[in-house]
Amino acid sequence: RIVSGSWDETVRVWDAETGQAVGAPFQGHSNWVTSVAFSPDGKRIVSGSSDNTVQVWDAETGQAVGAPFQGHSNWVTSVAFSPDGKRIVSGSKDKTVRVWDAETGQAVGAPFQGHSDEVTSVAVSPDGKRVISGSENKTVQTWNHKNVERDHVSLSVKSENGWILDSRLQRLFWVPPHILPGLAAGRAFLIIGPFLTTTVDLSNFVYGESWVQCEERTETDD
Repeated sequence: RIVSGSWDETVRVWDAETGQAVGAPFQGHSNWVTSVAFSPDGKRIVSGSSDNTVQVWDAETGQAVGAPFQGHSNWVTSVAFSPDGKRIVSGSKDKTVRVWDAETGQAVGAPFQGHSDEVTSVAVSPDGKRVISGSENKTVQTWNHKNVERDHVSLSVKSENGWILDSRLQRLFWVPPHILPGLAAGRAFLIIGPFLTTTVDLSNFVYGESWVQCEERTETDD
């Protein structure tokens, strides 16, 4: 099978051998279909559209599965399934990348922000741990959608007691307070001042709720 999306606002499935259309076109988008992809098991098709939405379809019947995924503020330019079929990734002219729950259509986490121009292509690594995006700003970006979103770190702030806070002022991680003055924050790459520059390696950083349990145990032990 081959799946195609068109400016005629439809999605079509074709027999790869004969070139014949399989069933009727899938109708539901209100503007151009810009990107399509099969799920790993071939049972679902995902489409992105210039109507700013993502839609999942039953590959056999052509019926929409659930409501359109809404969240992007501009054209959806690219869509992809994760290798396990549980997540859908989308890129948009709104300069963001989003991850969705393929079953519920709910956004998973905050949008990935960092590109300075529209996102033109997205993909998921074979192990499902990375999202890759290409952009009109001539860059390729890798994201870890299971861990901290990029904008949490780039917009982080330093608190006086050693906690690094995200853009929503929630705790990300703790460092000894005496190194805070020299800690490079956000996109800073050079600090000129009386303090030694300190950087934190976040390559294996996991962001979630488990730190709360750790903090509670520590307070009890103290």
